[in-house]
Amino acid sequence: MPDCTRCLRLKLSPCKAADSSLSCNNCRRASVPSCDVFGVPTSEIQVLLREKRRLDREKQETLSKLLRLEVQSRALEGRAERALSREVALIEEEESVEVPPTDSSGDSSGGALPSDWALNPSAPGWVVDPSLLGDLGSVDGTAGASQGS
Repeated sequence: MPDCTRCLRLKLSPCKAADSSLSCNNCRRASVPSCDVFGVPTSEIQVLLREKRRLDREKQETLSKLLRLEVQSRALEGRAERALSREVALIEEEESVEVPPTDSSGDSSGGALPSDWALNPSAPGWVVDPSLLGDLGSVDGTAGASQGS
């Protein structure tokens, strides 16, 4: 007769049981209620099998959910990439409109200022350096008038 699980684990010997008893001598002396000297009870095997089936179902459900989340994640990454590409294209388009092309001399094409660069002396930040007006006459608007008249 083989030893029970407890006797094998604790390396107890001898593991002997009488036919009329449900446990071995070592387990009976230690008052262990579940000696398996005559094998694992059928009820315990059924409990273990039910638990295994439950865990297998839960594992399958978890794997299915993980696969679904992976598909959703990839779709979201694709949408984000497309949105970012559109945004970059719009920014590049706006930048190409804002900056006038220049020729090799560095001057804007045609020598004319763009309409949004119109000279407006009343605009904020407009400053005229008086030293630049030296030969044009007085600053009061009487250009060309002589100082001796």
